[in-house]
Amino acid sequence: MNSRGLVVRNLTAHLFTKRGCARAVDGISFAIPPRKTLGLVGESGSGKSMACMALMRLLPKPAGQIVDGEVWLDGVDLLKLSEREMQEIRGRRIAMILQDPTSSLNPVLKIGYQVGEPVRQHENVRGGPLRTRVVELMRQVQIAAPEDRINAYPHQLSGGMRQRVVGAAALACKPQLLIADEPTTSLDVTVQMHYLSLLQELQQQQQFGMLFITHDIHLVPSICDAVAVMYAGRIVEQGEVDAVFKRPAHPYTRALLRAAPRLDEAMESLESIPGELPSLTELGPGCRFAARCSKASQVCSDAYPPDTGLEHDHRVNCWLYGQPA
Repeated sequence: MNSRGLVVRNLTAHLFTKRGCARAVDGISFAIPPRKTLGLVGESGSGKSMACMALMRLLPKPAGQIVDGEVWLDGVDLLKLSEREMQEIRGRRIAMILQDPTSSLNPVLKIGYQVGEPVRQHENVRGGPLRTRVVELMRQVQIAAPEDRINAYPHQLSGGMRQRVVGAAALACKPQLLIADEPTTSLDVTVQMHYLSLLQELQQQQQFGMLFITHDIHLVPSICDAVAVMYAGRIVEQGEVDAVFKRPAHPYTRALLRAAPRLDEAMESLESIPGELPSLTELGPGCRFAARCSKASQVCSDAYPPDTGLEHDHRVNCWLYGQPA
């Protein structure tokens, strides 16, 4: 396997609970070339964050287990590495920004110490050189007066500034892949757009690939090259952003586009998606969206639809396109 960037094949992760086996991530596949961004979208509970935890090998123990698949980063299958080897990968070659900076930052440690932690751990830099590095990292994420802010505590910064601090720590070792899990959820709209622009600027400078996770599908065109739509543990549609947004194929993708608010739309024009996500411990053999889909027929409940190519790299799993056997 010599492909550069991230390649995920048939990644399958289950949560073994008292209520049964939850198929939280069920055979998903996607690729993120260097310098490109893939948006992973879907409702809360669709499995987006669990997929990230799986590829980082950070599933909750002992309930979470990876039961199948491959996760290749520049020709190395991460699922075959020892835990010690994975610790070297995390924070150095793959970094992560979570949605809540308050939970990501230790409230009793100074900002400068926390931004410098990945550099201390992975590059063994100390003293004056580390302080210089931390100041430069904070300047890169556009934190004003970084020489003073390194001595501040998280509660002394705004939400937007705290998220920039988390970004500075994530990019401290110049990773090959950045996972941004709902990084703008806690920010207001103006700060949100500034932060997304900053991420794009840093990506151009450092040339990392990015997995951008969001429940707001309308954020995707502003930052992503491709998009994968996830529902109940499976990717149901994926392709280049222009293709998926101009010609959405899966009924769930269309429903997400109609249900998500946009700045240029009145709230009255939004359409809610009827029903709820199915229980991941009680999944049948068919399409998991069938019970909520106005286009569903009997075959949708009887068998899961095949992966069907539409144009270029635009693919969908839906019986409206695949032919039942």
